[in-house]
Amino acid sequence: MRIGCQTYSWQMSLPLYQGRIDHICEVVGRAGFAGLEPEVIMLGQFAGAEHLRGALEANNLELAALTLVEDWGASTRRLRNGRRPTPPSPWPPASTARCWRCARCRAETATTWPSASAGY
Repeated sequence: MRIGCQTYSWQMSLPLYQGRIDHICEVVGRAGFAGLEPEVIMLGQFAGAEHLRGALEANNLELAALTLVEDWGASTRRLRNGRRPTPPSPWPPASTARCWRCARCRAETATTWPSASAGY
């Protein structure tokens, strides 16, 4: 059985990782996954087949699927006060955040983001 990885966890910090499929592929490949299922919104300049193929092949990954995510309830969902919900801001702040998934990013942030050195 071969197992792939989704980009959903990176999408939770969209401003930090949108268009960084090369970095995501590197992390996913080093983690031992066989494939990647990126969400279309994450692709950025990798939306072209050749760019995406290059990032995948460089890390011995296969394209498992492409995911198109839509917020189906966005036009009708309302809070009790009548307002539409606003998405949460990314954590940690974009000015201090790095990818906590790889050792290189943890090392770069060890002095500015203490929890990064905890091995999360």
